[in-house]
Amino acid sequence: MSTHCNGLQSLDLLYSRQKTDVSIISVSTHCTGLQLLDLFHSRQIADVSIISISSHCTGLQSLDLLYSRQKTDDDIISVSTH
Repeated sequence: MSTHCNGLQSLDLLYSRQKTDVSIISVSTHCTGLQLLDLFHSRQIADVSIISISSHCTGLQSLDLLYSRQKTDDDIISVSTH
């Protein structure tokens, strides 16, 4: 992403085939104003993406990881403490 999208509050990536750790980290670092992020069916993303989201998107109110990869306790702790 060449521009920052701090004004973006909601992003729905439902069923997007382009979700990778690189793309999710880019979204989380450039779109820090996100309040809702839908990553439904994101089996290929790893812990590093969840940690980046929780570190950068501090105003996030809703994160949908339904039918995504296996979530770990560390993921949940990371999101809930940031």
